[in-house]
Amino acid sequence: MTGASMAVVRARVGLAVANGLYGYWPHAPYDRIVAACSVRTVPEAWLAQTGPGGKILTPLAGWLYGYARVLLTTTGTAEGPAL
Repeated sequence: MTGASMAVVRARVGLAVANGLYGYWPHAPYDRIVAACSVRTVPEAWLAQTGPGGKILTPLAGWLYGYARVLLTTTGTAEGPAL
């Protein structure tokens, strides 16, 4: 989306450059977290920083080149399908 399009739908998007393992606390809780990096497990900080009903989209990578994208919804815990 362009900035103008996002203004129409009143979307507030921010970009943080930080160590993703720790998330980014200054503006938490978040409605959405979209990670471009792959993780083996979803960091606890991401779960703590995502508000109730929020979503986390991230690639999961494991041993032996296993790979999946997941979309998690938080409701005290995080659950969702592999995409």
